[in-house]
Amino acid sequence: MRLFVGDDWAEQHHDVELMDTSGRRLAKARLPDGVAGMTKLHAMIAEQLDEAAEEGGWGCHRSGRPGRLSPGLPQNRA
Repeated sequence: MRLFVGDDWAEQHHDVELMDTSGRRLAKARLPDGVAGMTKLHAMIAEQLDEAAEEGGWGCHRSGRPGRLSPGLPQNRA
């Protein structure tokens, strides 16, 4: 399964949305900045992935800066 994560990054919170390859929204939340928000984001992603998912990637875009993409990062399953 391929999963896309959108993050509208603000100073105090992040509005995140998870989508599948067809663009269907799988989850949406407003998360706090910091460790608590990252913990919740990891849980949201884990809920959507199946056991067959072995790798992923990430991309980051900040206003006024080019985006970056790093494909093939291994999943960290605890």
